[in-house]
Amino acid sequence: MFTDKGLEIGGKRAVLEYIVSRDPSIPIAPLCSGKLGIGDVLRSDHPREFDDFFGVFDTIFLEKEKHIKRISPRAFSIELPDPSRAEAAIRLQKTGDQELDACVAERREFFERYCNAKGLDCEEVLSGLLIYPVEKVQVRSKGIMFQHPSTESQYIIYGQNENQTMAFAVDRAEGTLNIATFDQYHRERGDTMNRVFKRYSPLSRTNIHELVEVYQRIMDMPQFQDGFTYAVEYGVDPLCVFQVRRFRKMEPYTGDVCEWKDQPGIIHTSRVFGVTPSEGIVVPYFVIPFDLDYNYLTPGLGMGVQSINHENPQGFSCRFIDIDDYMKVFLPNLSVGFAGPLFHQINHGTQEDIAKIPIYLFGMKDPMNHVEQEALKGIPLQVFSNGREAYVKKL
Repeated sequence: MFTDKGLEIGGKRAVLEYIVSRDPSIPIAPLCSGKLGIGDVLRSDHPREFDDFFGVFDTIFLEKEKHIKRISPRAFSIELPDPSRAEAAIRLQKTGDQELDACVAERREFFERYCNAKGLDCEEVLSGLLIYPVEKVQVRSKGIMFQHPSTESQYIIYGQNENQTMAFAVDRAEGTLNIATFDQYHRERGDTMNRVFKRYSPLSRTNIHELVEVYQRIMDMPQFQDGFTYAVEYGVDPLCVFQVRRFRKMEPYTGDVCEWKDQPGIIHTSRVFGVTPSEGIVVPYFVIPFDLDYNYLTPGLGMGVQSINHENPQGFSCRFIDIDDYMKVFLPNLSVGFAGPLFHQINHGTQEDIAKIPIYLFGMKDPMNHVEQEALKGIPLQVFSNGREAYVKKL
């Protein structure tokens, strides 16, 4: 298994090279073979990115004009004409460009806080950082997909392009694929899948079939038989695999039935990752008032928030807002997360939380509203999940 070899296996490049060594027909972005120039892409390549450090290092596109745009509270889209400055920025070094250096300083501050929260030496981590230069592959849509951690026959596929964003739940049964939207919006509106694909989807049915087929070919390779689901970053039209990384530990569906699911006031979702014991778990619930300023780099640094974490060593729960990425890193006792739609969570860069928080429930933004008024007090909730169905009640 990859991590059985410590950090020797490498990061993005080593994993992709392993994949094409087993199956050369799987398309990946070509490695730059000559002098870097316009149209190339510089990506970070670090062993810790295999199952950690989601989005901590930047990818920079080499383009004719400099363009820096904030895309989330802690992430930027960066285009630069100068390869040397691009490499320095990825390494979190000063570049001599005032605008770029302001971005790098912010990213460096977050990187240091992230490493400190994990007990890692920042300079030691940076010493292992390589640059992975590839040719740009112009795709129509891109996204991330992974196997459901409790349903081996189900794939979760998130896709986006300039105009559309959507997540799908794709079930494989007897050689056919049953495709549904993962989040409830279109289901509640009564949209048929034909309407979804025609008007709203960044992916076609053909794209989804191709993605599932390639994903399964990768997952059938020996190195990926380790009890984890894997996230594959991809592009379509043309199909291209950009990265493969370890995601969530597989937890078999328990088959348990929640004994109190029919009681009044019970909150239910069929979009959940993680399982609980048959009786469920009891955790205090908080709505944490994070500062929404973009310069607030790290959730969980406030003393009030840290006290919630320290005073609940057996675990606690909270509902996420838009900037709550990396929550599990800074609040290690967080055991249950109530999130909005999956496409919204991924769009805001919360892949690390989705991968690491033990119980993660989607579509919970509105259902949790009725307990918000008392939530700062840490009211107790009972949470049940069998891996496919989850129920929540206020005690």
